[in-house]
Amino acid sequence: MVLDPSSAGTVSPNAQKSAGRSNLTASYDSLRLPGERPFLFHVSEVPHLVAVLVVASLLSCTAISVAAPPVPAAGAAQLDAAQQTRLRLGHYASGDGLTGLVLDRTGSPVKLHVDGRPEIIALLPAGPATGAFDTVQLENGLGRTIIEVNGNGGVRYFADGQGEGVAMYRDGHASQLPDPPPSPFASPRTIGEWNTKLREQCGADIVFDVDLAGMKGDDETLRNAHWQMARVSDVLGRQCRDAIGKGAVRAKLKSIRVRNVAASAKRTTHEGTVLVLEQPFATSKGATLREISAVLAAWL
Repeated sequence: MVLDPSSAGTVSPNAQKSAGRSNLTASYDSLRLPGERPFLFHVSEVPHLVAVLVVASLLSCTAISVAAPPVPAAGAAQLDAAQQTRLRLGHYASGDGLTGLVLDRTGSPVKLHVDGRPEIIALLPAGPATGAFDTVQLENGLGRTIIEVNGNGGVRYFADGQGEGVAMYRDGHASQLPDPPPSPFASPRTIGEWNTKLREQCGADIVFDVDLAGMKGDDETLRNAHWQMARVSDVLGRQCRDAIGKGAVRAKLKSIRVRNVAASAKRTTHEGTVLVLEQPFATSKGATLREISAVLAAWL
C-alpha cells in the first residue's frame, strides 16, 4: 500500500479524541477498587451531566411551589376571629408614658376610655379612609377628632381635639369597654345647664333660645340639637380663654338661636347680638365646629 507523504505523521481529530478517551478511561479504570463498576462517562461529558441535574432540580422546585396549600386545622377560623378581636382592642400608651388609653374598635361606635377619666367616649368616622396610609379620623359627638388610625396600625390621640396629636403604642391587652350612656336630649333642663356653662366660661348671661316645639318630640332631632349646644359651648369656651376674648363676647353676643329647619333653609350666621343656628337637626348634627368658629371670628 502506498501512503501519501503529506499525511505521514498526522492523526485525525476523531482519532485523537478516541485515543484520549481510551487513555482516560484506562486511567480511571486503574483507580477502581476491586468489585467496582467501570466508569460509564467520559470527563468531557461532566458539563452535560451538571446541566441535566440543574434542570431536574428546577423541575422539582416548580412541582413543590405549585403544590396545593395545606388544609387549615380545625378551629383555625375561631382563632382568627380571636386574633382580630385582639388587634382591634388594646391598651395604648404614649412614648413618654404620661398618657394611656383603651381603644375598643370591636364594634360601632368605636369606644375610648382615657386612663384616669370616668367617661367612655363614643367615636364615629369623620369620613372614608384617606391618604397613602388609609388614615381614618374618629370624632366625638362635638365633631372634634380625638383618635386617628391608619392602615399600618398607627394610632394618634388628640387630647381635647387639639394639636398635632400624640403617637400611641399598644402596650397590652384590654377588656371590651361597656357602651357609653346615650346622648341626652335638648330639654328645658339641659338648656338651663348649657346656659350656666356659658356664664361660667364667658362671665356673661348668654342664653340659648331653642325652639323645642319645632323638634316635634323626635329623639334623634332632640339629640342633635343637644350636640349643637355642646359645639357652641366648646367654641365659646376657647374664645373666652383670655380677657380680650371674654370682652369681645360680652360686648356683642347675647343669645344663640337654635331652630330645626329643612336642609334647603339652613343658616349659620349672626343677626345683631344673636348667633343664628338654623339647621336640619332631623337629619344632621347641625353646624360644625369649623362653621361656628368662622362666623364668630368674622363677627367678634
